[in-house]
Amino acid sequence: MDWKGITMLDEPTGTAVVPFLGHGGEGADAWTRMQKSDRRRLAMRAAREKDLSTLWSLTEAWLRTFSVTGATIARKTLANHRLGVRRLLEAWAQEDLLKPDPDAARVYISRMERDGLKPGTIQTRVAAARHLYAALRWARDDDRSLRGLPCAARPHAALGQADALQRRRSRGHAPGDRRQSR
Repeated sequence: MDWKGITMLDEPTGTAVVPFLGHGGEGADAWTRMQKSDRRRLAMRAAREKDLSTLWSLTEAWLRTFSVTGATIARKTLANHRLGVRRLLEAWAQEDLLKPDPDAARVYISRMERDGLKPGTIQTRVAAARHLYAALRWARDDDRSLRGLPCAARPHAALGQADALQRRRSRGHAPGDRRQSR
């Protein structure tokens, strides 16, 4: 693999050699400089292994490179998104991140509602999950593989729908309520 000057870091346990991609803008630059095939391989391995450190690094790189705020993203937003990615990995410990159950996103949001989290917290965690999946699509460099599937089979789309439903609930609308909110 050609890591283009990316430092390799040996884990203290001696389990694996993983690339250290840096933090912040440095890490984002490392992800974007990486060969597409290497970026894909590293991201897919991290998703299979639920490697929080690598998945967060990928998500942060995507946020700093492709989000509306880009490199100027607030530290608090980054901290909340990192926590959101961590909580998703904890909640989906038994899920395959690359092919989660079609109802996993809705179950995740329902669990947060039952746990009494505030609507804003739920929205932030859902946004973090959506950004994680946007970063995985970027690393995969093949959004076509997700097109044509029913929405529930695409976690990022299902999370978006579940987020919209949660926002309606927080405004007092029942799930079957057809009233339009203004």
